[in-house]
Amino acid sequence: METTTQAFDNGSHMPFFNVTGSMFVQERWGWWLKQILIPIVVVVGMFGNTLSFVVMKSSTLRYKSYSHYLCALAVFDTLTLIGREMMLIDELKLNMGLPGFFENFNNASCKIYNFCEHVCYLMSSWLIVVMAFERIVAVYFPFKTRTICKQTLAVVTIFTLLVVISYTQVFRVIMFGKSDGKCEAQLQYNFTYVMLHTYFYQICLIFTLPVCLVLICNTMVLYKIHQIRKATENENSTTTRLTRITACRYKTTFMLLTISFLYVLCTLPMIAVTLAFLVVWEQRGVESAPFMYALKPYSDALEVVFCMNYSVNFFVYVLSGKAFRRELQEMFHGRRQSYSSSRTRDSQVR
Repeated sequence: METTTQAFDNGSHMPFFNVTGSMFVQERWGWWLKQILIPIVVVVGMFGNTLSFVVMKSSTLRYKSYSHYLCALAVFDTLTLIGREMMLIDELKLNMGLPGFFENFNNASCKIYNFCEHVCYLMSSWLIVVMAFERIVAVYFPFKTRTICKQTLAVVTIFTLLVVISYTQVFRVIMFGKSDGKCEAQLQYNFTYVMLHTYFYQICLIFTLPVCLVLICNTMVLYKIHQIRKATENENSTTTRLTRITACRYKTTFMLLTISFLYVLCTLPMIAVTLAFLVVWEQRGVESAPFMYALKPYSDALEVVFCMNYSVNFFVYVLSGKAFRRELQEMFHGRRQSYSSSRTRDSQVR
């Protein structure tokens, strides 16, 4: 039996293994499933993210601090979906025996594409973390939201986050490029690149850190909301006034919590499969080929779930955001309601 194993980056944060051997017959149902469903997810997501961006930039919602985070999230989610579709087209063309999508890329193009692709993935993840921290401020320090949860601070935070994340991915510009007609890690950097991509990028930056931070923040927010609701049951409680001030932010908080939890739910299955690949590969090496082939269709199917994370936010806004629904309706009907300046000032901190 001749078996060769090679780790590669398929754009979905999974270190898959391309195994060829006469004793293995790979099931294709997972591959066809993602080829059919992911383009639908991409189209729906791009449409929804575009509408979300336009609505969040309306004269009413653009004054809210979190609207800047949601606009940035819509932009990076859309770029991520475009990158995912490009990878899908490349897989399809190679499967048909045609030149791949990246066939005409030069060394610089490969570096730029790989760098930008993974920066977009990271921005989508860490923007959710930032929003989770902002909800802690809104719930735990309601009287300080006017000074902390402001538009200018949100914009500065987004650009700072972009700079920091870009710095963490500089190794791709150095180690990645055009090799043997493909966009892949340079031979002399292959081992180092795979280690950085798998353990530093995938496991640490994409999943472990953001998911843990989001879960901690969301747990703290939910606990505080539970305390506040209990306090409202006692009219003589000294925190009653605080609860009334904070109550107006509940809907926004739960909307952002829903986005955070959806990120965890859509990412967790893919990471679980990634860890399964890594553990088996570390223990058994090339002898793990049958396991890789058996799990590959399921990992392909889970890519659909993973991509849904970048296309469902619009529906969350519609279902849980009354102001979002109103603005969306007015946008399609060509109407605009007038709002008082006091409401505008109040909307900046919600």
